[in-house]
Amino acid sequence: MKTGYQFRGLVDDLCRRAGLTPRIVCEVDETSAVRALVRAGLGVALLPACKSDEEYPLILVPIRDAAFKRTFHLVWPAKRYLSLAARRFRDFAVRYVHAHFHPNL
Repeated sequence: MKTGYQFRGLVDDLCRRAGLTPRIVCEVDETSAVRALVRAGLGVALLPACKSDEEYPLILVPIRDAAFKRTFHLVWPAKRYLSLAARRFRDFAVRYVHAHFHPNL
């Protein structure tokens, strides 16, 4: 990912803390392009969690680092109609996050 993307900042920080200096020779905007470059044998990459393609599998190694996290926001328009399905999904997502990640809230 190019400089300025949130994930790129996380990767840069992770490398810095690990004492690594990546040799970046190509930067692209889309994770699908990154996966295609890796499949072509042009290097390795750190990517957000993804499934491996059955036809062109990649070796996926999870990174377990408490400081390597992403923040997501659940958003919806404040002054617009929200369908029943969207409201149910929103309510489910809020309950799930509270139950699994913030049980004391």
